[in-house]
Amino acid sequence: ENSIGEAGAQAIAEHCRALTSLSIGGWKVVAPEPTTVIDHCKKLTVLTIGAREMKKDGTLMLAVLCKSLTSLSIGYGNNIGEGGACAIAKHCKALRSLTIGFVNNIGELGARAIAENCTALTSLSVESGNN
Repeated sequence: ENSIGEAGAQAIAEHCRALTSLSIGGWKVVAPEPTTVIDHCKKLTVLTIGAREMKKDGTLMLAVLCKSLTSLSIGYGNNIGEGGACAIAKHCKALRSLTIGFVNNIGELGARAIAENCTALTSLSVESGNN
């Protein structure tokens, strides 16, 4: 794991407030580091989260903090569930591009919430692990 730690996240949050794009890999999104950066970077419009980085509670936190996102990519195996998909749909209405990797288990309810609430989408990829 290659975590930047709290001090590194704090430095990014304090000095890189003009960030418009952020890629998270190896941070484990339930930890405070991503929250610190995302909460201070209000201009963030593009967020990419790597595989197996996020838990269900992390999805709600990110959705609430990232209302200005126009592009969100959630890697495979994050298992955000229906609740996570509904949180994204409720709070991230400016999304134009959404990619959800397989093994995120958004279910019918999550897919419906995204379809009904993210009406600005021009690109949508919901991957399935089924062959």
